Amino acid sequence: MRRLRRWIMRFGGLFNKGRKDRELQDELESHIQMHMEDNLRSGMTPDEARRQAMIQMGGIEPTKEAYREQRGLPLLETLWQDARFGLRMLLKNPGFSVVAILTLALGIGATTAIFSAVYGVLINPYPYGHPGEIWAPAVKTAQESSPMRPYRQDEFEAIAKVPEFSTTMGTWPETALLTGEFAPQTIVAPRLSLNAFQFLEVPPILGRVFGPGDMGPGGQPQPVTVISYRLWQHLMGGDPKALGRVLRWMTSCTPLSA
Repeated sequence: MRRLRRWIMRFGGLFNKGRKDRELQDELESHIQMHMEDNLRSGMTPDEARRQAMIQMGGIEPTKEAYREQRGLPLLETLWQDARFGLRMLLKNPGFSVVAILTLALGIGATTAIFSAVYGVLINPYPYGHPGEIWAPAVKTAQESSPMRPYRQDEFEAIAKVPEFSTTMGTWPETALLTGEFAPQTIVAPRLSLNAFQFLEVPPILGRVFGPGDMGPGGQPQPVTVISYRLWQHLMGGDPKALGRVLRWMTSCTPLSA
């Protein structure tokens, strides 16, 4: 509590500095006069008496500076003085100021852009939950020279049984020709396992993602589609009423998930 009171008093010392400096000057002069009177009574001349009084006081200006440091916040006062000085210099040379400000703005903007790119590519490259724990194991048989191929169904089921993996997801990259009410265009339309969005920890913006109820008789998936944010913006302009609309892929139609 005492420390808080001291800081409040220091902060209050930042205001009415002129009046407080005058009060300090008057108080110092009174002390000097008291010492001069003692020196005059000891037989000194007036000039010598004042000189010895000021020596006994330790000097006027050092005493003032020591009092100001105890009264206010020197660091904040110095910062304010530097800011005022810098502003005066900028106003004094407006041409140089504009060039300096533009240079700083370009430098800060370029640094921010580079850091954002590095952060997105190296530090946090994927918008998934726990991206550092996502792995794509390679499968290779004795007859194959390269493991870079899609998994077979039996291979995926074998990987899913590995105890080191907490969960697995499957994806089948495909493209489709979008028709119907939209202009015909080829889009990327991968197939995903039911737990794909739970695996990636990516919630939907609208509607829902795949669930167990989307599996039909015999383990066949029902025609349910979840579109990406980019496709939602491209086809429907981000319309929040897009749920339930029909997308036609050549000969089959799949309603959006609701």
